[in-house]
Amino acid sequence: MSPDSGSSDSGNDNPGTHGIGPETGPDRRIHAGKVSRLLADQQLLVTNLHAEAGSYPWSLPRERFEAALERSAAKRFGSETVSPEKIEEYLGALHLQDLSLAAACAEGVPEAWEHFVAT
Repeated sequence: MSPDSGSSDSGNDNPGTHGIGPETGPDRRIHAGKVSRLLADQQLLVTNLHAEAGSYPWSLPRERFEAALERSAAKRFGSETVSPEKIEEYLGALHLQDLSLAAACAEGVPEAWEHFVAT
């Protein structure tokens, strides 16, 4: 899976409307299938979560970590329409070590596999 798999239509986006527009509606709710567009407005949160998860020896580059966050949120919310606050609450409650470890193992990072097997 490519690091930008959550944003296949990014070339057609209007840079001034990320996260706001027909996909989100006037109350900034978003369909979970468009989570990556919501995360475009949540870059400080993604940066903070990535920094917190970055203390592990198998830490992922930010874009791959963000993709893991997007997949997790999309799976959690399905086709439900959610607010940015609800997405932020969900992402903030994740066990970042586990998410980072699972994503790194999926990418074949040796340090992640060593930790997984050892624990």
